[in-house]
Amino acid sequence: MSRSIPRLTAAVLLAMSGAAIATVAFALVVARMVIAAGIPGVHVQASDVALLDDLVPLTPFVATFAAANLVVALALVFDRPWAERVATAIATVATSLGAVAFVLVALGHDPFSARSSIAAVGDGLGIIAAFIATYGIVIVALALAGEPARHGRTLGRSLPAAA
Repeated sequence: MSRSIPRLTAAVLLAMSGAAIATVAFALVVARMVIAAGIPGVHVQASDVALLDDLVPLTPFVATFAAANLVVALALVFDRPWAERVATAIATVATSLGAVAFVLVALGHDPFSARSSIAAVGDGLGIIAAFIATYGIVIVALALAGEPARHGRTLGRSLPAAA
């Protein structure tokens, strides 16, 4: 195995994504604690509290996904033999979920809603598109690294040797 530029690119993108996702998980927990503390002067709309109440239970899954990104990024840097397969699986799952989220947000947009909500939908779609693009680049970078093909294996199955 080698520390190729595409492999290191995938590692950097996974590490950056993992750090960003971990920050979101941390922000959800802190926001919930601030609201629960009832700090004077902090006014929160009931709809925001309801949304936060829906998202906070997902925090362990989000944090686990962030940790997996960081672990796989380190594994790619340190040339672990399993790293590319796991990184490709993570990026594929993230890209697929991102695409589904993009479609759901785009279809769920209410054209008769308030202007501020329209801006929020646009921001959300932009964030989801960046998420999809980042993990798409990871998939392409890992395909360019081509480690499984060089070793004659794809997803753990042996291929016949080329003549």
